[in-house]
Amino acid sequence: MDAATAASLIEDGRGWSQRTHRTTYATRTDEQLLKSLGSWSPVVRGRAALEIPNRKDDFVPRLIALLESRDLNSRIGACQALGALAKRAAPAVPALRKTLQAEDLWLRIVAAETLGKIGDDAKPAVPDLLTMLPKGPDAADPRAMQQRYLSFALFDRREGLLKKSIDGVDREALARAVRAGLHNQDGHARSQIGNIYSRLSAEEIEPLLPAIHEAIVRPAPSNQMFADGVRLSGLEVFAKHRIREGMALCLDLIELDRWGLGNRLPKCLATLQTYGGAAKPLLPRLRELETALLAKKKPQGPQPEIELVRKTISLIESDANPPALRPLPTAR
Repeated sequence: MDAATAASLIEDGRGWSQRTHRTTYATRTDEQLLKSLGSWSPVVRGRAALEIPNRKDDFVPRLIALLESRDLNSRIGACQALGALAKRAAPAVPALRKTLQAEDLWLRIVAAETLGKIGDDAKPAVPDLLTMLPKGPDAADPRAMQQRYLSFALFDRREGLLKKSIDGVDREALARAVRAGLHNQDGHARSQIGNIYSRLSAEEIEPLLPAIHEAIVRPAPSNQMFADGVRLSGLEVFAKHRIREGMALCLDLIELDRWGLGNRLPKCLATLQTYGGAAKPLLPRLRELETALLAKKKPQGPQPEIELVRKTISLIESDANPPALRPLPTAR
């Protein structure tokens, strides 16, 4: 590293702190910000992108021009800045859709993220993203990271393009994307896919049930902190559509010795309760669960988990009109 490079690095980081991190680049000119978007450093690009929405000038035309640059870092930085502008970046949607076809993996990913942040004005890109999402791992992307980020861009509850509605969305393309996304190695990505279940009709969810079942019984191997989301969503789908196999899965998924029990157990039992008296064959397992919890708990203090198990047993025992159930359909 020569002296000029060292001085540049120091300048890039000057003034940053946790307290001022959103205003660190406030003194930079517009031209300096645009130049910083082409930095080799993702940190510098990100700080410049955060400052651009604070400016009165319309940066969108210049950012669209940067998307056509031969410099990869500048193209990525332009996406970051357009994402920071959110709805104000709507005129860039056509250029971002074109960028989805870029050769570079990360550029495609950042373009997809940006479309999600733009929101409803970017919904014309939904068919593009649904077509891209089924592509799984390959030599250039062995962990299917593109698929992971596309799951967020489409299905995230806050920034996903389908967070409000799936009206007008091609159902076959959506089903292909859901099936593929449920095989992603990342638990958080799979759980984003699960957000779409409640928007599908009974007829639309039916052919997806085998894939939903597999996502329940085979947890994602990566990002396990978030992996239960899609599994719990799947249990709710099975209960709603009276799938018999869902009852035992409610207990299978509790897993007393695994992290996250405080979130998992109440949701599993609440779902099991909706089966009512149909779950009577599972009463011995529920009593075993009660015994296991009693062995784990201290004798003093509140015992809400044990009380919930007892409530579930009582509800199942007292239900004289259990719902009719049906078996899980086979994969088509």
